Amino acid sequence: MSSVKESKITIPEFLVKHRGFFDQQALFQAIQGWFAAEEMDFSLGDYKIKSTDTGTEILYTAKADRKMTDYIKFYIEIRMRIFNMRDVEIVQDGNKKKLQEGQIVVEINSTLETDWQGRFEKGTWTQKMGTLIKEKILKYKISDYYEDMLIDKDQSLIRTIKTALGQEVI
Repeated sequence: MSSVKESKITIPEFLVKHRGFFDQQALFQAIQGWFAAEEMDFSLGDYKIKSTDTGTEILYTAKADRKMTDYIKFYIEIRMRIFNMRDVEIVQDGNKKKLQEGQIVVEINSTLETDWQGRFEKGTWTQKMGTLIKEKILKYKISDYYEDMLIDKDQSLIRTIKTALGQEVI
């Protein structure tokens, strides 16, 4: 039997890349709004700004989690890097708009954790019960339902980011 300690399932990383015009404030608000709508506990990580010869560089990280059940918890982490950003003024539909121009790379990493409260970590019998629950009783519900749900959440976040960036969303 495998150890119950191996309780995290990592979803493959998703990337969103953008080069062109965008509204930085609207992008950050869209991300935070998405987490709020999903009822996830959101916390801002690093927010570093550095000026370079080619423009501003920004590193933005954020983490969020949500308890799905007493046994399963979702974690989503965003790491956004903005390169060569500069403020620009464009005319769109006859109106002047202040936007930013640059390159953006957004990495989305998600993890599903089982037994996030550590209820099945103490004692041999309890560990065996935890292994039985994870590998036999809830195996397909975890892989077929909760993993898919987390992937759907990642895809929804990607659509939100792309919409905020003005990219075509399919």
